Amino acid sequence: MATKPDLGTAGAYSVLAASAVTNTGPSVLSDSLGVSPKEAISGFPPGLVGGQTHAGDAAAAEAQSDLGIAYESAAGQASDGDVGGELGGQTFKPGVYTTSSSVGLTGPVTLDAEGDPGAVFIFQIGTTLTTATASSVVPINGAQACNVFWQVGSSATLGTSTVFVGNIMALVSIGTQSGTTIDGRALARTGAVTLINTVFTRSDCDTATPTSNPPTSNPPVTNPPVTNPPVTNPPVTNPPVTNPPVTNPPVTNPPVTNPPVTNPPVTNPPVTNPPVTNPPVTNPPVTNPPVTNPPVTNPPVTNPPVTNPPVTNPPVTNPPVTNPPVTNPPVTNPPVTNPPVTNPPVTNPPVTNPPVTNPPVTNPPVTNPPVTNPPVTNPPVTNPPVTNPPESNTPVVPVTPLPSNTASATPVAPSGPSGPDDSAGGGSLALTGAGSLPVMVAVSAGVVLVLGAGILVVAATLRRRRSA
Repeated sequence: MATKPDLGTAGAYSVLAASAVTNTGPSVLSDSLGVSPKEAISGFPPGLVGGQTHAGDAAAAEAQSDLGIAYESAAGQASDGDVGGELGGQTFKPGVYTTSSSVGLTGPVTLDAEGDPGAVFIFQIGTTLTTATASSVVPINGAQACNVFWQVGSSATLGTSTVFVGNIMALVSIGTQSGTTIDGRALARTGAVTLINTVFTRSDCDTATPTSNPPTSNPPVTNPPVTNPPVTNPPVTNPPVTNPPVTNPPVTNPPVTNPPVTNPPVTNPPVTNPPVTNPPVTNPPVTNPPVTNPPVTNPPVTNPPVTNPPVTNPPVTNPPVTNPPVTNPPVTNPPVTNPPVTNPPVTNPPVTNPPVTNPPVTNPPVTNPPVTNPPVTNPPVTNPPVTNPPESNTPVVPVTPLPSNTASATPVAPSGPSGPDDSAGGGSLALTGAGSLPVMVAVSAGVVLVLGAGILVVAATLRRRRSA
């Protein structure tokens, strides 16, 4: 069984937000407008507020506090059933209906109070509530907007031309599209409320005790969606009324944007200024701070002599002062003397080279290519003529021929002049033998060497006498 949450002071508001209220178009609020803890309100006018406007004041803060109590009361009640994800086409009896996620509304949803004007309807929605274009909430059999509560865990969005009934209590924000009508309230706890050409009404809440008429079962009535045109009331002229003094809370007007103003050109008469005499300008002396070079740390190498370039400070040039039609006396700046810059002497540490150890050198084996000597050609040898000494009468040693080399002697004519006696000359003897090479026998006063087929023959000196 649902119990009606108590809205407290929040029940006096058609729209209540935490951060901002933004309106577009001729929206109409039957009751008050409030924002707390922020103060941002825009779009009023053209929007109209039937009650008071509270922006960040104590009244709005109290209403937000009461809204929080009512929200927790609605969220904490025991559920009578699950509504699913779509409300369109369903009829609900008084009670508490729950869904853990988002809910959509397409077409009409019917709330049947069964003749009890005090019947309470509470919808506990886990995340978002979204209505399609021309959707509607239809109360029947005594159901009243003041007893319908929509507790939304995130944000609510009402589509174009939606006809809605009840009090929307959203944890974050609420937005409406053009042509939406709400018989009830849009109350946001932590976010903003955004309106587009939306009309809020508040039906009278009947608290009379129900009569004891027998229950009547009426067939469900499906009303076509109603699109109300914007209502323009003619201006009303009331007679003057003397009201007691009223203290209105501070009103925050939206920023006003004025159209650009184009002024016609203005022609001022010529202005003649009196001569202006400026006092002499004395520039303070310029003191340049001393130049300190950071210490130079050289690595352990031998540096060439260091020559620091001279330090030249740029000249100080004061910009000319030009006043309109002003003659200034000449400005003489005092000479600028820069202190001499002394660089500290640079002392390089001694350089000690480490001992150098050469690794042992291993020569690869040398392979000499084979040497080919060219053939040697000996020049011919010319022996000088041999002059034999005079021969003596030496006993003749007989020559015994070898068995294997029997030679025959052939006399050879002497090379010298012949005479009756060859004692003064020598001669030669040619020997041939079977199975041997030709042999040349040299005959002299000494030893005869015979060469042939490896046989050496030694003979005594022959003395030949030629018979007459």
